[in-house]
Amino acid sequence: MEARLQADVVSFHDFIAEWFRGEAKRSEDSYKKAVDDRLHQSFVNIQPAGKELSRSVLVNGIRNGYGTSPEFRITIKDFKLRWSTDTHALATYVEVQTGARNSAATNARISSLLFEVQDDGISWIHLQETGIAVE
Repeated sequence: MEARLQADVVSFHDFIAEWFRGEAKRSEDSYKKAVDDRLHQSFVNIQPAGKELSRSVLVNGIRNGYGTSPEFRITIKDFKLRWSTDTHALATYVEVQTGARNSAATNARISSLLFEVQDDGISWIHLQETGIAVE
């Protein structure tokens, strides 16, 4: 399960970085598969500064950010499965961002992510991000 969840996290962040750089295929189908279908209907994101984003705010914010940050890169490291059942899992990972247009040149966060796991897919339920010093 850990490898499957890690691959999902990396895939999502790769898509987001490509989207913000304007390199991802800009179609409703590709966006739906990469973002809309991945986030649970009750998804919430607590950002590093403590602001809570609903699913709709995050989905629309990402959608509207296409091509706005041509140098944006994301690296995922230190992925750890912390807890799991047959249908849910909790993992942590470090996300390092560089080249983002609206934040520090390099910033990092440790994230805790609650998943719902099904045979046919993975849904993200709750993402808590805490800013950390860049190493």
